[in-house]
Amino acid sequence: MRLVLALQAGMLRYRAKNLFLALERRVNRSRLARKKEKGSRGSSLSGFLAYHSICRKERIPACLQGEVVREADFSAQLDQLLQSGFRFLSLEEWMSRLQPPRTVVLTFDDGYSGIFHQVFPLLERYRIPATIFLTTGFLNNQVRPPWDSPSRELQRAFHRTSSLWQPLQWGQVREMATTGRIEFGSHGCSHRRLGRLPAAEVKRELLLSREEIERQTGRPVRTFSYPFGVGRYGAYRSDLEKELREAGYMAACTGEEGRPAAQTNPFFLPRFPVRLGDTGTDLEGRLAGLSDWTSRCQHIFHRLFTGSHGD
Repeated sequence: MRLVLALQAGMLRYRAKNLFLALERRVNRSRLARKKEKGSRGSSLSGFLAYHSICRKERIPACLQGEVVREADFSAQLDQLLQSGFRFLSLEEWMSRLQPPRTVVLTFDDGYSGIFHQVFPLLERYRIPATIFLTTGFLNNQVRPPWDSPSRELQRAFHRTSSLWQPLQWGQVREMATTGRIEFGSHGCSHRRLGRLPAAEVKRELLLSREEIERQTGRPVRTFSYPFGVGRYGAYRSDLEKELREAGYMAACTGEEGRPAAQTNPFFLPRFPVRLGDTGTDLEGRLAGLSDWTSRCQHIFHRLFTGSHGD
């Protein structure tokens, strides 16, 4: 009986999210079209986009559609953002330039092999920088998605689409690092929620992951992304800023949806997740501030559905 109720709750969660996303896309596309008709571009705005894996034409289960973007859609997204006048920066560049206007930071969490085979060639073609957050235990074959989740639905979904969840090889990481455009940050060692760990384990996750990436790439690691991303799900807590600073980091990204403001704490930066079906128009609308209202809706959603995709 408990299993049936859990499955029903899971399906309700994904259906509710997909319905909301469909509404957001429809509203924002209409609003962006009206803004462009008036000649308004939102020139003072910038933001972060969060990706995970890249697919081609594989069928993606509903519970994983927030984790995957099609290669053709990714290419079209880059095209549209460039044509709309956005500049691309790595996270460190964005921080050092005091949050310049009309810029976008591409981020990729976990470290999937598709980044090398499908994303990297496009970034090279367009000469676009990006920030890739690596889970070092994943690249070292010590942990794998769905990250010890007890959800049978997620386990089956990841198994059916296993080709999308293979880790990068360290040699591929080193090759990307040589371009100087790809910045590597940490996503921890084990993809655990730092907000639920004791201080000693948090320090271990922060230090060992940074040291491993620096050893492999020969480059300093100063940025971090919280596994699972959302504070309400235990991804982080307010006192982690101190731990991150002491471990040598200068900024950290969350999974909270929104755009960073001048007063945003650099250790709790919001991002817009990019999902299956998103177009360049959808991303442009979010970066132009049309989705600021969705952050409030996200908080309500998290209260209604108290578990992340790893629970």
